[in-house]
Amino acid sequence: MTGTFDAEKNEWTPFEGGWKCTNLHPENEECRTEGCMIHNPTLEWVGNRDNWAYCPRADGRMERFCPHGVGHSDIDSARWMDKHMPQKAASIHGCDGCCHD
Repeated sequence: MTGTFDAEKNEWTPFEGGWKCTNLHPENEECRTEGCMIHNPTLEWVGNRDNWAYCPRADGRMERFCPHGVGHSDIDSARWMDKHMPQKAASIHGCDGCCHD
C-alpha cells in the first residue's frame, strides 16, 4: 500500500511526516473491485510511481508528481471521480508521458 492508513483514526498519511487525509470513506466493495488509492491501489499503475509525491487538488482529485515535476492524476482517484463526478474530467492533466508505460 502506498502511504499509511490508520483504520482506527480513519486517516491516511501518504508519506511519513507528511500531511494527513482524515474523515475518509470506509473500505467497501468498490475499493476492493475497482481499486482505491488508499485501500487498494492499482499496483500495475503504481509500480515505479510508488515514490511519486502526492498533491491534493482543490477539485478533489489527487495528483502524483513525476521526477520531472509534472502532476499526473492518480489513476484510482481519477477513475473514482470519472465514475461519480464525470463533469470534472479528472483524468485530464498536463502530461510528459511518465504516466504511460
